[in-house]
Amino acid sequence: MVFDLEGIGEHDYYQVPTLELFYEENMAETHWVCEFNGKTILDKLDHYGHSTILLLNRDVLSKLEQHHENVLIVHAEFPRPAKLNLKESSIHLFK
Repeated sequence: MVFDLEGIGEHDYYQVPTLELFYEENMAETHWVCEFNGKTILDKLDHYGHSTILLLNRDVLSKLEQHHENVLIVHAEFPRPAKLNLKESSIHLFK
């Protein structure tokens, strides 16, 4: 997933920016990597279940901000095909 966050500022972030992703299948283990402006800010293995919660560090996001381009990329590796449940999933980055 790619999020183009052009023109953001620290005062706009939640205290803990959060991505909560649900999937239909029960997965043994998933691997998640978040990059912001080309830097890895989170590398997480999540064990057995139907969902993953990614907690991002607001201070790290602020330090990596640029004036014109701010891109958050979320990579996920599943052990088998998965279908995201978009109705249950949520993304809370800004107030």
